[in-house]
Amino acid sequence: FGRFNLRFSGRMIKEASPLTLSAAADQINTRADIVVIQAMLGSVEVALYSAAVKVSELLYFAPNAFMSGVFPALLQARSTGDVGAYHRVIQRYLDRAFWAGVLLACVLASLSTPIILILFGLRFEEAIPVLLVLALLCPFVFMQSVASKWIVAEGLLWASFWRHSAGAVVNIILNLVLIPYYGILGAAFASAVSYVISTYLSFYISRATRPIAHQMAKAIVWPARALMTRRKRSASGSAD
Repeated sequence: FGRFNLRFSGRMIKEASPLTLSAAADQINTRADIVVIQAMLGSVEVALYSAAVKVSELLYFAPNAFMSGVFPALLQARSTGDVGAYHRVIQRYLDRAFWAGVLLACVLASLSTPIILILFGLRFEEAIPVLLVLALLCPFVFMQSVASKWIVAEGLLWASFWRHSAGAVVNIILNLVLIPYYGILGAAFASAVSYVISTYLSFYISRATRPIAHQMAKAIVWPARALMTRRKRSASGSAD
């Protein structure tokens, strides 16, 4: 074993600190609703809400599997030095990710009632509308899986911490405001809004992350872009 290198260890801790703090902020963001529900409504409502959350989180393996092949392609495109090609690769994966999430959201929404009733029984019927709201997050869960790898590739690790922190603050505030009026459904809406902020809108705040925010916006309107491209090709073909 070599001697302990204090300088190297300090550098490693410094470089890892943004990701560590980001993970902590993400945990606060994802668990704040449970804490507030417990404090304001009690254990029964926590159980109902947790049932919907567990079902939605079971689907998070999908974007992780999707990203297993994306990250190497992203790094390879960046290493070529061709900025245009790099951006096209990012855009292609953002397009696919968002609309794969839309498809999964539609499936989850259409099956939300039988899923809850089969897995948890009739007593958990109130969890169905919560699952419907959480299903809306699937496109952003998929898209953020691409954006998070872009952050690592660009070395913008502190951006990850700030966006998760913004989501956590918004989530706590909205939970305190909405839960007294709308119960666990209010908590679901609070989570949805905070997640969209942390995974998409927060990228507009910094100039360094704004490029990926613009590309994410383009991914959301991908069908319109595809239609416009097809029309342009048809028009150019007719002109020829």
